[in-house]
Amino acid sequence: IRTLLGGAVRERIRLYANINRHVRDRAPAGFARAAEQAVAQGFTAVKLAPFDEVRSADQPRTGPRAGWRAGVERVRAVRAAIGDEVELLVDCHSRFDEAGALAVAEELADCRLYWLEEPLPHTMPDALARVTARAPMATASTESVFGIEAFAPFLTRRVVDFIMPDVKHCGGIMELHRIAGAARATGVLVAPHSPSGPVSTAAGAQVMSTATNFAILEYAWGEADWRADLLDPPERVENGYLHLPEGPGLGHRLNLPVVHAHRAEEASARDSSTALPVS
Repeated sequence: IRTLLGGAVRERIRLYANINRHVRDRAPAGFARAAEQAVAQGFTAVKLAPFDEVRSADQPRTGPRAGWRAGVERVRAVRAAIGDEVELLVDCHSRFDEAGALAVAEELADCRLYWLEEPLPHTMPDALARVTARAPMATASTESVFGIEAFAPFLTRRVVDFIMPDVKHCGGIMELHRIAGAARATGVLVAPHSPSGPVSTAAGAQVMSTATNFAILEYAWGEADWRADLLDPPERVENGYLHLPEGPGLGHRLNLPVVHAHRAEEASARDSSTALPVS
């Protein structure tokens, strides 16, 4: 695919380890342990979504009882665990309003974040732009935006510092390619959203190998110990980089027996006539 898109400018793709779904112990120490494990495997950037307690607008927003305090402690624990050489990303899952986002950004200033992701919904570009202008770290958004036209507000002015088109949501491989090209023309960095399986990762990687304004790609770390068995050849992740495979298309074939072995129960209950062939 990268050849069809004009040719690769890189043969490996920098990844960040999204540890969030791996973490069952949601105490600060649980996040810190997971981050240390990801770094031990060679990742040079780690992301967490720490604001579990931020659920509604009627929670305390300031002072020691603010709903985001526990999340800040998780971020601090991870930064302490991974040291200063590893980059740290924080996902807010759009749980804040403008005032809350700025309060959290100021509180996390000393954690030296790579970015603050989705501090508020992408449907509020004016407020996002104000947060980006005042926050002491970079911001990122657009994981669920569809189509190049909908990205226009994020490319014509500084709403966020990184856009995050997801190949599954933005319109597919060609649309991701177009979005990245439009972003290059306006000096915006592209860091695709991809907290998903290896097919999504492979598709995003093929496109980003051709993009000169690519920054970093998300990798769903530690979610399934059988992930490596899903593709042939398996993903090759070394020292925090995904090495692009040779071969047609995405460069991989699905291992269908493994896919069948790990189907959800509701999928297994479907009529066998709708199932994928195993050979």
